[in-house]
Amino acid sequence: MSGQDLVSSGYGSEIITWTERATPHLPAWIFLAVFILLGGLAWIRLGYSSILQTFFESLSSYQVAARVFKDSNLLQKQLENILSGYYFLSISLLIYYFEIRFNLSPYGLSGLVLFGLNLAFLLLLALFRFLLLRVSGLLFDQQPLFREYFFNIQIYNKLLGIVMPPFILISFYTTGILNQLAFYLLIALLLGFLVLRLLRGLVFSFKKGFLKLYMILYLCALEMAPLVLLYRYLEGIL
Repeated sequence: MSGQDLVSSGYGSEIITWTERATPHLPAWIFLAVFILLGGLAWIRLGYSSILQTFFESLSSYQVAARVFKDSNLLQKQLENILSGYYFLSISLLIYYFEIRFNLSPYGLSGLVLFGLNLAFLLLLALFRFLLLRVSGLLFDQQPLFREYFFNIQIYNKLLGIVMPPFILISFYTTGILNQLAFYLLIALLLGFLVLRLLRGLVFSFKKGFLKLYMILYLCALEMAPLVLLYRYLEGIL
């Protein structure tokens, strides 16, 4: 439905502006990136279906996550590495969509260069989180415990990466009501995974008996600091 069609149907000018902004002339690399992600997802489901199902079960079950962590094997490690790559590519593309949606251009960049910067930022953020956990494990002499904690938290990121591509495709290449629905579903998924990850951190800390340490270290450093850094990055003032 075009902007003129929206006017004739009784929609306001604000919706026309939103629709025009949400459907710019998109470069071919965006479609190619989403196509590769979706094709790779089909390959993962064929080659790692049983392990992938167990990973999804671990989202809602701490006991399953603990078993997966203890029973780690070569095939599982391969899938974890693949899902990590999916996470970085999917979320980089998702951030790029939000940048288009809200007319953001950090550091005056755009297009494939901006997507590359998003990817580099996420990689640096992940490295910061990983190093912070390693240092914390050394300081408290609890390296195995922090490794298990890192696994429990990262499982949400990895599975978020393979859930996002279909919604990203719809968000980029649709207009009107369907586009708005996809946008709000994206926000709901992001918030849902964030809440589940926070809850898993609380459950893990309670099971391991270091709730006070968790509240200080995790909420203040491992979650809030990256969100602040992401905001400053999008504003181009990092």
